Amino acid sequence: MPLDTLSNVKLGLAVTGTGDDALLAQLQASADSFIETACGRNFGGGTFTEDHPGGGHLLFLKNFPVAAVGSIKVDATRVFPADSLVPAVDYIVHADRGVIELLDGNFIPTLPGWNVGRNAFPGAVRVVYTLATGAVPAAVSKRTPISSATGTGRRKRTPRQAS
Repeated sequence: MPLDTLSNVKLGLAVTGTGDDALLAQLQASADSFIETACGRNFGGGTFTEDHPGGGHLLFLKNFPVAAVGSIKVDATRVFPADSLVPAVDYIVHADRGVIELLDGNFIPTLPGWNVGRNAFPGAVRVVYTLATGAVPAAVSKRTPISSATGTGRRKRTPRQAS
């Protein structure tokens, strides 16, 4: 899904007519891919499955805003049987930031006095969640993909004066 419409891209580049639409669509697709790669996020929406370490009480999802959390499973052996499901009442989803907070303790409990870091037990927490389709943040959609990739729309720099 494009981060912006072709008509908005054309408006931002002051292009009229349809003669360059195919080229602009190719450039837009390349720019969208570049932006998603640079941000490390997917803006198109859909369902995602991510594995996280279990040593802490917070999970930072790659993609947000989160529309819904389908399931959270915790298993130090990384098998994730049905009984490893975390009840929804045991965590809070900070949807706009893509953060899941366990309300009581760490995802993998440890013995008292054991100080394990939040990156302990890698891959022990599996989260399935969805994003709303087309939930592109305003900071991304306000900057047309073509102008981001080509550098147009940047403010002009004035040369520094020699002193």
